[in-house]
Amino acid sequence: ELTLNLVKNAQGVTNWQDLIKIANSKESSSTQADQETFSVSGKKKLMITLSGIAIKDANLNWQDQQQNKNIAINNLQFNVNRLSLIQAFPLSASFELNTNKPQFSGNFKLNSDIAFNKEQQLLTLDNLQLNVSLLNPKYTGGHLDTTLNTDAIFDVRKQEVLLSNTTASVANMNMTGKLQKLSLNKLKQINGTVQIPSFNVKQFLVAIGTMSPSNKFPSDNLTTSLNAAINYDGTKNRVSLSNMDATIANVHLR
Repeated sequence: ELTLNLVKNAQGVTNWQDLIKIANSKESSSTQADQETFSVSGKKKLMITLSGIAIKDANLNWQDQQQNKNIAINNLQFNVNRLSLIQAFPLSASFELNTNKPQFSGNFKLNSDIAFNKEQQLLTLDNLQLNVSLLNPKYTGGHLDTTLNTDAIFDVRKQEVLLSNTTASVANMNMTGKLQKLSLNKLKQINGTVQIPSFNVKQFLVAIGTMSPSNKFPSDNLTTSLNAAINYDGTKNRVSLSNMDATIANVHLR
């Protein structure tokens, strides 16, 4: 079991600064011969394969005394089999996350097959499965379960994300779709499609803690659904829906 405590005090000094100084000192004193020992000919491809990496029951605590912020990652499980730079490898991780600003608690679980194309600078996450259980007394049963299943590609050069074969769920609302473009550079552009089958609106609002089951609602059986192409232009702060097909109760919008 590993526990790592990171602290920044009220003066902005961290408890690992001395370690950085020591590491920099050793790096600057290394000789050219030492550096050449690790050099690789430009005509050869560096191929590294490790049997795996396993972290079990690890804990990470971050305390920022300047801003009175605390972040705790507990029961971290991390496993990578056949870590490789030349072929896909499986990754699994799970942990508990707790923060005080904002106040947040949740359990996370992630599985995926990961590959990196150095020439094209593409990071691929196939069969990505993310399960999140948010913990709060306001949620039905004290927790709100969300899931995401997708195939993801991250273009390092363009700073863009593409998602395909995507399904997701939040409480009783299910979604399918694809993300053709998500620009991570200040979220300048988003293009994609989404399909949301009919779901009970009141049950959803109760599940996410927005309203109490005893609150009045137009209809306990009110349902809604949506199919649309979504386009967001961050440079103009404009969102557009095209090819929209939606229903709210018995009203059909197209």
